[in-house]
Amino acid sequence: MKNIDFSKFADKFIDDAHNLLNELESNLLELEQSPENMELIEAVFRAMHTLKGIGAMFGFNIISEYTHHLETIYDKIRERLLLIDHHIVETTFNSIDHLRNLLSDRNLENKEVALRHVALLNLLSEIIIKEPVIVGNETESISEKNVKISSWYIQFVCSEDLVKRAVNIEFIFQDLSKLGTYTIFNHSDEYNDTLGHLEEMWGIILSTDKTSQDIEEVFMFVPENVKIIPLVDDIPVLSDNRKADLCINDLASDFEISVPEVQIVKTDSVERDRVTTINKTPRISVGADKLDKLMYLVSELFTTRSELLMATKSSDLPAIKLAVEKVDKLSGQFRKNALSIRLVPLRELSLKFKRLIRDLSKQLSKDIDFEVKGDDTELDKNLVDSLADPLMHLIRNCIDHGIETPEDRKRLKKPSAGVIRFTAYQSGNYIYIQVGDDGRGIDVNTIRQKAIEKRIISQGSNLSDKELLDLIFLPGFSTAQSLTQVSGRGVGMDVVKRSITDLRGSIDLETETGVGTTFTLKLQQTISIMDTLLVQTGDSYFTIILEEVEICGLESHQKLCERQNSHVEVSGELVPYISLRDAFAIDCHIPETERIIIIKRQNTRFAIVTDKIIGQYQAVIKPLDSVLKTKEYLSGASIMGDGNIAFMLDTWKLSKHSHKQTINS
Repeated sequence: MKNIDFSKFADKFIDDAHNLLNELESNLLELEQSPENMELIEAVFRAMHTLKGIGAMFGFNIISEYTHHLETIYDKIRERLLLIDHHIVETTFNSIDHLRNLLSDRNLENKEVALRHVALLNLLSEIIIKEPVIVGNETESISEKNVKISSWYIQFVCSEDLVKRAVNIEFIFQDLSKLGTYTIFNHSDEYNDTLGHLEEMWGIILSTDKTSQDIEEVFMFVPENVKIIPLVDDIPVLSDNRKADLCINDLASDFEISVPEVQIVKTDSVERDRVTTINKTPRISVGADKLDKLMYLVSELFTTRSELLMATKSSDLPAIKLAVEKVDKLSGQFRKNALSIRLVPLRELSLKFKRLIRDLSKQLSKDIDFEVKGDDTELDKNLVDSLADPLMHLIRNCIDHGIETPEDRKRLKKPSAGVIRFTAYQSGNYIYIQVGDDGRGIDVNTIRQKAIEKRIISQGSNLSDKELLDLIFLPGFSTAQSLTQVSGRGVGMDVVKRSITDLRGSIDLETETGVGTTFTLKLQQTISIMDTLLVQTGDSYFTIILEEVEICGLESHQKLCERQNSHVEVSGELVPYISLRDAFAIDCHIPETERIIIIKRQNTRFAIVTDKIIGQYQAVIKPLDSVLKTKEYLSGASIMGDGNIAFMLDTWKLSKHSHKQTINS
């Protein structure tokens, strides 16, 4: 065999397989609610088929063999010979978990994974050998449709060049599965001797009712790596209608993907808990639009570079200034594009939570609706990966000890289905993530009593409600009457808080007895570039996210002093305001006329009063250091061209302060 490094392909396959399994899991959640949806059934089948094919191609034979069983089941379902039921859906979900484990234990070296593998194969085999049930009299199965099926032999040369070109093989085989069914085999060493030392030949047998042009479109980005030949009686037919000397069985080391016989044996029930997988270097899937933008910027940079060199040689000062302005503009766009590549939407997490909530609701016999808002908010990939475990722990707590049983909710005149809410939004350089429920809430009096029993506080301690709520983040502190296998509210909350703190974030808790509980996580982007409005108060500079600025105006300092309840009138509406001079205790000369900036965020309006508006400013926002990060109304800082520091205002905190100030006055 050639000395080709297929480990690069294996790593790529693992990444693509994880994405494919996530997509499969999402489709399966929908299919569970709409079992008659043929589009979803086809999507699940294609995912199985693709995973089987590319798994065999890159040496993940156990995954390929296992997925073949799943593919057989869903082929029967789409042929309407088998009905989707709870058992099939549950087994498929367990199979998805198992396939994730096989990606890090491809040879079944882990005993627990191996036992689970046998148990699940038994379940799949039991489903496959069921007597077929014809669903409907008028519905024609896919195999019975009056279509002409043709077979094609496809030579696919796999090379390291595909890795360098970032060709996504998963997408190729996903598109191929839409044309029909296929099997993949590896040619013998002798057949591969005709290739280069960094190449290997794979054979694909495709059965489809599509034309050769349809097949060519699938491989349109790698035409030099592919040959497509029609088959007649399992023999390739050349372009001049001559049959090849060798039949396909001679070319292939294994024409069909082998599926070992599986004996049905008695095993313990399949556990739901997932086996811990091996950590690997994280990869980021980057949208094509971002890469297209990057390539455009590179071409523009080289063009501008040529313009600058020519202008410099001819000492054309106006042309030099124009080229420098272009370079300055391009550098800003480069920074923005480069940083955006690291950002991924929080949708990656919300999809995982749907599965978690689905499993726990069944396990605890609770009806739960999952409401998601703002999961298109983007966050650094490393932060997203690190947030998965603490957020899952919060959701488990909300379900287990927050949401009441259907009977209790009925008695409390609540809807029988509880609600878990996942909300995310950005303010300044901060990302806020909220996880909440509409359950029983946390009783602060219960917390006080538990704290006294545990001798955390004394009998006469006079703590505020917030200080009492913060006690649940202490190690081992719990208000749960009894612990369950799922969680105990308070148990592990210290770990959650430590995880968030390690990410330079914070966690707050709001609760109301009988109404529900909400956890709010506040996290800083590692670094970001934003279009802002630059303002000045005294000798201090501040930036405000430009898209939050609704309108700017003027008001005399005297009139502001005369107004009651800290409000200004805007278009006939009274809007609360906060002065930056007062908020940051800035001692400076007060101008006769001050600038009013109306901020609108999440349907809430308030005003910021400052001395001077400098103008639009593209700020590279960096996190605050340990000295400044305790400042309540700041979310980051940017170094300006003259060396001064401009602080990013946390408009969410300023908004809360302005409205609280209004209530108090």
